[in-house]
Amino acid sequence: MKQNERHLTDLADAQRDLFVLSKALRAQCQETRKQLAQSRDELRKMVLMARGMDVLSKSSDIIQNALFEALNGDVVSLKVAVASIQRQCPDLSLGALDTPNEVTERLLQLATATGKVILFDLHE
Repeated sequence: MKQNERHLTDLADAQRDLFVLSKALRAQCQETRKQLAQSRDELRKMVLMARGMDVLSKSSDIIQNALFEALNGDVVSLKVAVASIQRQCPDLSLGALDTPNEVTERLLQLATATGKVILFDLHE
């Protein structure tokens, strides 16, 4: 009889341990799913940005059109040029526009090569 009671106690302990472990595994699975979803979102953003940068690298027409739209005499408004690029390439993520980036560099290079001055007017 005592041996049966001990087996029942062991079985109850094992069930309790299994329950605790299954809760921990469920929590880990949920966290992993969240991380996977975040990684998928980040990857999508990177792909969109790469596609947009690829468009810019293949076609200087976009940059030239943006400069033409932003031109006022010999001054090119960076704010207007960036807005033009965003209209032409809506999937392009330009990131934080108060830091140097490839688009700003390309605008600056083309503007100065044509004797124009860039007005850094992103923040008023």
